[in-house]
Amino acid sequence: MASRIELTLAGVASDAALARAAVLDMLSDQVPVVVVRDAVLMTSELVSNVVLHAPGLAVLRASLEGGTFRVEVEDSSTVLPVVTDAGSRIVGGHGLRLIADLATDWGVRLGGLGKTVWFVTRV
Repeated sequence: MASRIELTLAGVASDAALARAAVLDMLSDQVPVVVVRDAVLMTSELVSNVVLHAPGLAVLRASLEGGTFRVEVEDSSTVLPVVTDAGSRIVGGHGLRLIADLATDWGVRLGGLGKTVWFVTRV
């Protein structure tokens, strides 16, 4: 059960739907529905953040190996993302909080085009 995808994203709103469809297609026959749902949601959040905060080309990479699903979204910005407080009343800006709550692990690294935000979840 090993598979990989890599998509070049244009930095437009429709990228989130493209990313959701790719992850859904990759996982739907291989892992439990609840894992698929969370993975699709977290992927959508990462891609939406790129569209909002780092417009331009980006790369989505996803891999399923053994019991781990990993997603990385690389963009051209070197500005590090900020996780909002769980109790914040700010509208929007809660995508990374959601990822922090749902993922097994997540993080950010600088390099390549600019930065890569990633998450890992167990399947």
